[in-house]
Amino acid sequence: MTVAPPAVDLGFANQSEQPGLYHSLSWSALFTYPRHEKKVAEQLLCRGVESFLPLYAEKRTWKNRQTVTLTLPLFPGYVFARFARRDRVRVMSLPGVVSIVERAGAVSSISDHYIEKLRAGIRLGRVRPFREAILGDRVQITSGPLSGLEGVLMHFRSEFRVVVSIGMIGQSVSIEVLRDEIALLPSSRERRMV
Repeated sequence: MTVAPPAVDLGFANQSEQPGLYHSLSWSALFTYPRHEKKVAEQLLCRGVESFLPLYAEKRTWKNRQTVTLTLPLFPGYVFARFARRDRVRVMSLPGVVSIVERAGAVSSISDHYIEKLRAGIRLGRVRPFREAILGDRVQITSGPLSGLEGVLMHFRSEFRVVVSIGMIGQSVSIEVLRDEIALLPSSRERRMV
C-alpha cells in the first residue's frame, strides 16, 4: 500500500474571496478528458488564452525491443490556463475540457510564482511524475530556480528528490535535488521528536 505525502500549499486561492479578480488574469487547473491535454492546450492557444501543459520525456521499450521516447503530460488529465473569471464559459466550452477545478464551490487559482517554478524545473529536466509516494521529512528547496518550494524528501535510485503534491488535483511530482539544496522544515523536526 502506498501513502501519498501530505498536500503542499501551492498558493491556491479561491477567486470568490478576492475582490477585483473578475477582470484580472489568474491561473486555474482545467480537468480534461483522458488523453486530451495537448488538444486542449492547442485550442486555448488558438483562442488567445495562455496555457501551460507541463510535459516530460519518458523512454519506453515495446515488445519488439524498440525503444521510443514519448512526450507525456506531467499531470495526466490536467492543463493549466490563465484567464479572467469572465472568460470561464468560453474556456469551459472548449472540446475536451470537463471542468475547471474548484474548491469549496469556487474556482481555485494558482499563483504565478508556482507556475514559474514548475516551468523552471521542467526547463532543467529535473521534474518527473511521482505516483507512488511514501511519507518522509518535509523539506524546502533553498537554492536554485526552484527555491522556496516545499515537499517531502525521498530517495529514489541513488538520488534525492523532493515530492511536491498539488492537493487540488490529487497529483504529485518529484524534483531532483542535491543534498545541499534543501533544508528540513521545523514541523518535520517537531514530528520526529514526538
